[in-house]
Amino acid sequence: MTRFAVDSSVLVPVAVPSHEFHGRATSALDALLEQGNDLVIAAHSLLEVYAFLTRKRFRPVVAEQTVTDFASLGSVAAPQPQDYLNLIRRAGSQALAGGGVYDALIAATVVSAGATFILTLNPRHFERLDFGLDVRVP
Repeated sequence: MTRFAVDSSVLVPVAVPSHEFHGRATSALDALLEQGNDLVIAAHSLLEVYAFLTRKRFRPVVAEQTVTDFASLGSVAAPQPQDYLNLIRRAGSQALAGGGVYDALIAATVVSAGATFILTLNPRHFERLDFGLDVRVP
């Protein structure tokens, strides 16, 4: 069984039926789960999903239930306090700046939880990082 991750760029379309990528995101996620793969989601990704849904489309109580439902599909991983300092050191040595550190946080978190690949609609965000995480697009 393979452990994989998804980010908010996949989870948001799954949650929003009118999203242009709803079909392909949902099909890809469902197929991986039906094959018996093990899903891990970075806690930060769940927070991104909640923020997007409440800003654009969903009442907070509905967004909370949606995020809770996603969390129940697998396990949720969160970094330890020391992981943040390690990530900042790594970002500095790799000249990673701006919002890219949040993608690095997601990558570091899911890799430490055993994920071997991430399903994302933003492949460039993760391909530029050196975490040994394969990047797949639905």
